Amino acid sequence: MKKSKFLLTSLLMITSLMAITSCNNKPNSTINGSQTSNSVSSSTGIIINISGANTVEVGATITLSIEVLNDNDRLGYTVVSSDDSVATVSATGEVTGVTKGVVTITVTSRKDQTVYREFTVTVIESTIPTAAINFSSDFMYLDMNTITFSAEVKNAGNFDIIYDWSTKYDKGTFIGNGYKSITYRPFIEGPEIIVLDVYVGPYHLRVEKPFLVRARIDTSWTAISTKKEFTDLVSGITVSAGRNFYLANDIDLEGEVIDSNKYASTAALTMNLDGLGHKVSNFVIGGDSDKANKALIKELGKGAAIRNVAFEGEINQGAAGWGSALLASKGNTGCYIENCSFTVNDSYDNSKDADENGWFAFNAVMIGTGAATITDCVVNVVDCEGKSTIYADITYPADDGVTIVNGLYTNSTVIGGQAWDWGLAVKNQSGYVSGIDFTSTKKDFYKLHELVWNLSDNEVPTLKTQTI
Repeated sequence: MKKSKFLLTSLLMITSLMAITSCNNKPNSTINGSQTSNSVSSSTGIIINISGANTVEVGATITLSIEVLNDNDRLGYTVVSSDDSVATVSATGEVTGVTKGVVTITVTSRKDQTVYREFTVTVIESTIPTAAINFSSDFMYLDMNTITFSAEVKNAGNFDIIYDWSTKYDKGTFIGNGYKSITYRPFIEGPEIIVLDVYVGPYHLRVEKPFLVRARIDTSWTAISTKKEFTDLVSGITVSAGRNFYLANDIDLEGEVIDSNKYASTAALTMNLDGLGHKVSNFVIGGDSDKANKALIKELGKGAAIRNVAFEGEINQGAAGWGSALLASKGNTGCYIENCSFTVNDSYDNSKDADENGWFAFNAVMIGTGAATITDCVVNVVDCEGKSTIYADITYPADDGVTIVNGLYTNSTVIGGQAWDWGLAVKNQSGYVSGIDFTSTKKDFYKLHELVWNLSDNEVPTLKTQTI
C-alpha cells in the first residue's frame, strides 16, 4: 500500500510538471489585452520573449518589447514583418501601421537562426485626423489660367475645421482663402509646392504637394537643334531679349573650349530656355584670355530662365579665376534656374594660381557672381585633381535677400557662397541638401517632381525627356 501511494504521488507530480511545461511553450497568449510570446529554448539555450500591444492604427507606431536571453556572444536578433504593405517594423521593434490588415512580426536569433518567435499585430483604421490635397492633374499649362484644389479631411469628429492654403515658391496666387476648395492662378511656369494647413480642434495638419506649371511650347518658340544654334544663342549672337527657345534634341558641343570673355555681345541674356530634359554636353570652360569671369553664358539678366536642361562639362585651369562658372559668370535678381542637372568635372588646380599669400579664386557650378532663384536642381561635382574648390551654387552671391535656393541636391559640401568685398554668403541654407552620396540614397529622399525627374535608388537623379 505505501509503495502504490508513492507511485501515484509521483505520477501526479510528473503530470503537473508536464502541464506547466506545456503552458510555458505555448506560442502566444493574451495578458491584459496585450499579446505576449513566452520563452522558447534550443540546444544553445537561447530564449526569445516578445510583449506589447497587438493592435496599431494606420499611421501610428507601437514599440514591442523584445528580450533575448542566454545570447552570451551578444549577436542580437533580426526583426521582419510578413507584409510591409500592411505594417513595417524597425530593427528595434517599432511597428508602424500602413493599411488595414494583419501581419506577423518575426524575431530571429542571429546566433541560432532555428530560434525565432512570431507575434501577430492587427492594423486598424486611424482615429487621428488626416488631411490630403486632391486635384485633377499633377501639372497645368500656364495658358490654362486656373486650376482648383480641394482638401479631404478624415476623422474630424465634431471639431470645426479651418483651411489655410499657401504656396512655397510664390509662382502664383490663390483666389480667396480659408475654404475646403480653392482656385490657384500661376504667374510663371516652373516647379511649385502647394501647401495646405488644416486646423482640426487641437490638431494642426500640414500637407505639401509638388506641382508643376508648364509652358505650352508652340510655334512662337524657337527650336535649338545644332551646336552652332546653341553657341550663337548663349554667346549673344542670336537676339534673345524676351524670346522663348527650346532644345529639340541633345546638343553635343564636341569638346568646344568656351571662353565667354571673347563673346562679341556683353548684353545680359533675358531669354527663356526650356531644355525639355535634353542634354548639353562635351564642353570645357577655359581658354587663353584672362581667367576671370568665364562661363557658358556671360550673364543672365532679370527675367531670364533656364529650365529642364542637363549640363555636362568641365572647368579647367584656364577658368580658375574670379566669377568663373560652368553655366553663367553673372546672374541678376529675378533670373531662374529650375529643374536642371549639372555634372561637372572641375580639373583645375588651386595651388597653381595661388599668390604669395596663399589666396586663390573660387569657381562655381551655376553662377560666379550675383544672384538667382534656384529651384529643384541636382549638382554632381566630380573632382579629378583633388586640389580645386568649386561652389555648387553661386560663388559670390550679391546678398542673402536676392539669392533664393528652393531645392538643390548635391554631393558637394561647398555651398552657400563666399563672403568677399562684393558678396555675402547665403545665410538661409534651408533649401540645400548637400554632402549626398548618390550611390546609397533612396529615391524617396528627393523631393523632386516625378513628371520631370527619373528617380531610382542609389543613382543620381536624371531628367526625363519631354515631348512638345
